[in-house]
Amino acid sequence: MSLEEAIKSDLKKALTEKNSAVVDVLRSILSAAHNEAIAKKKAGKKLSEAELAAVVRTQAKRRKESIEAFQKGNRPELAKKEAEELAMIERYLPKQLPEDEIKKIVQEVCSQISGEKNFGLVMKQVMAKLKGQADGKVASQLVKELIG
Repeated sequence: MSLEEAIKSDLKKALTEKNSAVVDVLRSILSAAHNEAIAKKKAGKKLSEAELAAVVRTQAKRRKESIEAFQKGNRPELAKKEAEELAMIERYLPKQLPEDEIKKIVQEVCSQISGEKNFGLVMKQVMAKLKGQADGKVASQLVKELIG
């Protein structure tokens, strides 16, 4: 089952169960995917699995940023709501790699790049190898530690 089919199936299930929280989150994902298709001039066409996964990652990232902002603003009730939505979204994200595997990939990329270790170049190659299976903040921190 594709990612889009899984989301639509879960949306139908949530509609029949009258679970408005899940319905809202899944509709926001599908809406963001539709907007992304329009932006890429693919109106009426489906996004690829990778493009849809990127939309889901973006939605998750927005929820994480909202949680941080609400916690700084002393709004725990809103932070809790965003955390619940994030948990729903994370079901559709690919499995994240553990930190030790990310570190191996970072070391591998750094060993391939000869001469000056440019942070931007290393990060570009690391993120290409990770393909959304790791948080960019974790990868960035590991690259900074290794490059020094």
